[in-house]
Amino acid sequence: MAVLPAGMRNNNPGNIKFIGQPGARPSVNTDQGDPQAVYESPQAGMRAMYDLLMRKYLGGKVTPRMIIAGQGGWTPGNEQAAANIAKTMGVGLDDNINLTDPANASRFMRALMLQEHGQASLTYGDDMIQAAIQGDGTGTQAASNPYTTVATAAFPYKLYGGATREDAITGMNKSFSDALLSLYNAAPPEVQRELGLNSAYRNAAIQQQLWDKSDKTGRNVAPPGKSRHQFGEAADLYGFGLTKDQVSQATKDWVTQNAQKYGLFFPMEHEPWHIQLAKAQGQAGPGASPGAVGPHVQHPPTATVGQPGPAKLGTPAATDADEKKQPWWKKMLGDAAGGATNFGEVGKSAAAPLQPSPGAAVNQLQPMSPVNPQQEELKRQMLAQAMARLNQGVLWS
Repeated sequence: MAVLPAGMRNNNPGNIKFIGQPGARPSVNTDQGDPQAVYESPQAGMRAMYDLLMRKYLGGKVTPRMIIAGQGGWTPGNEQAAANIAKTMGVGLDDNINLTDPANASRFMRALMLQEHGQASLTYGDDMIQAAIQGDGTGTQAASNPYTTVATAAFPYKLYGGATREDAITGMNKSFSDALLSLYNAAPPEVQRELGLNSAYRNAAIQQQLWDKSDKTGRNVAPPGKSRHQFGEAADLYGFGLTKDQVSQATKDWVTQNAQKYGLFFPMEHEPWHIQLAKAQGQAGPGASPGAVGPHVQHPPTATVGQPGPAKLGTPAATDADEKKQPWWKKMLGDAAGGATNFGEVGKSAAAPLQPSPGAAVNQLQPMSPVNPQQEELKRQMLAQAMARLNQGVLWS
């Protein structure tokens, strides 16, 4: 009769080393010089294997190479074992295999056991693997699997800090989360393995807490109701900080250079980790918001004497033909601004200063025209209405 491999005799389908873990005892035999863990039943050993696998995955080891051969992997440095497991699964060595999906976890465990025990591992049935994924290690089905939350299933990349809250992921605007996932999924393997999130959607209470702790300038934390995080249209990328938790420069470059292909941009130069929808609610995106800070934002040109001031980006400068088509309230603002046609420069005249007539005294004053009180009052009322429209944000409608 064939003798089962030592790991299987120890009820240890993953060949896990003994390090004092609860529910296990050290084996008599050794594996590469160290004792193996001996579990009470094959099912308990299968659950221990799944737990260890998910701790590695959620800790940032998201590819077969990283899980098996990487630092802190199952068998560090064993590239051939990683390649065998990837081949058995039918995936690439550097693919993110999304182990929060129970089907993927099952396939990986089957491939890992085949690598560790060969054909003898087929003794373990698929039902035992499924029970380990869904159960508590005794064969009893658990109410839920803590490793397969909606959040981790929806966004299978590394999550840290505020991004570990389930609503941080599930609360994201679908357009934004789809765009961000498309960007991440399109990244090369060496970039993908570094990608993660520190923060995503925030509810009003969390935004209020951050605001209360801030310096109230709005530079680093937006007030409640003003943050794109609250709309689910922004996220903070892991490792894109200025001083710590750095990802490689190659990863930063790839993400920043490709973000616009997926409708995303980085609006704030002082927060290189903050990414958001290019057409977020209430914001026109890169190049359309004069005064915004960021590498993708164009700034309006400075007005010069005798030239109209900067029109809104993406809007042609006003012409004489446009002047005739303007609503009265727009023309009123132009007249009130000394004839300027750029409504972004209300209160500043773009016309050249008047020059004195030849031979006239420099300090000569022209007689004033008589003032008509009724016309002045009408002008005042029209200007007030025009300014009200401006304050309502309809100037560019």
